[in-house]
Amino acid sequence: FLVRTPKIEGRNASIGFASAINGLTNEVVKSKVDTPLYKIVPFMLADGINEKGLAIETNCVNATDVGGLTKHTNPGKKEIAQLCVVRYLLDHAATADEAIELMKSIDIVNNRDVMGLIARTYEVHFLITDKNKTYVVELNNTKPEGEKLVVMENETIMTNFYLHLADTKKNTYAPHSLGIERYRKLAD
Repeated sequence: FLVRTPKIEGRNASIGFASAINGLTNEVVKSKVDTPLYKIVPFMLADGINEKGLAIETNCVNATDVGGLTKHTNPGKKEIAQLCVVRYLLDHAATADEAIELMKSIDIVNNRDVMGLIARTYEVHFLITDKNKTYVVELNNTKPEGEKLVVMENETIMTNFYLHLADTKKNTYAPHSLGIERYRKLAD
């Protein structure tokens, strides 16, 4: 779904693509039957850009290879499901730096734990950019001290594997690192 959001008091106008939702099939859409799933579509942007020039893209990583799903990035803060983060940031941030600060101020939790509608086991990570800066943000659920955001500034390539688990000097990557050759070519 293409979602256009108008500017309203305290929120930026944006345009983006809503991600797939289990149960919202082509048949359901073509039937024109109203479903409660339509109420969450506008909040589940996979990619988008706002009126200030902040652009965000998401990518998915197979979470089962690295110890399971993120439960909390910042316990005790306002909980937002991974797939709703893009919309939240586009609504409230004007720059990539502001988006990073907002991410640090919320508790990003797994989609299934918040909405109960997403059955897949994956992590979402983010490429966040404006005219001045670019970041890749990965959710890190591999350390015993808890899940955190791994923020990489000036990283302009986002992959379907974790960059923070890669050691390019030793040529090691996360277990599910498909596309390593493409990454190396892009990085070079």
